[in-house]
Amino acid sequence: MRHDRQVALAVRDGPSVKWFWIAFATGFEIVGDYFLKKWSLTNNWKDFLLGILIYSTGNIGWAFLLKMETLQRAILFFAVVNVVATILVGHFAFGESLGFRGVCGMVFAIVAIALLEF
Repeated sequence: MRHDRQVALAVRDGPSVKWFWIAFATGFEIVGDYFLKKWSLTNNWKDFLLGILIYSTGNIGWAFLLKMETLQRAILFFAVVNVVATILVGHFAFGESLGFRGVCGMVFAIVAIALLEF
C-alpha cells in the first residue's frame, strides 16, 4: 500500500504535471497579452478588462508550479516559454517583425531550458 502511494505522488508531481502548469500559466498569460495588445491598438476597455482577467488567471498555474520547482528553475521555465510564445503571437497575430536577433534569442532561451531539464 505504501509503495502505491509513493508511485501516485511521483506521478502527480512528475515532469508532465510540471509542464501542464507551465502550459496552463503561459497559455492564460499569452491570451491575456493578446487582449492587452489589442486594447493598446483599439483602446477598447472590454479588451483591457478581459486581458487583465485572463492574464491574472495564469497566476494560478504559476502558484502550483512554485510548489513543484525551486524559484530559480520555475521562473526560467515560465519566463522562457512565455517570452517565446508571446513573440510568436506578436508576429503571427499582429504582424510584428521577427528579426535575426529575435530568432537567436528564442533559440538560446530554449537551449537554457534544455540545459536545466536534461
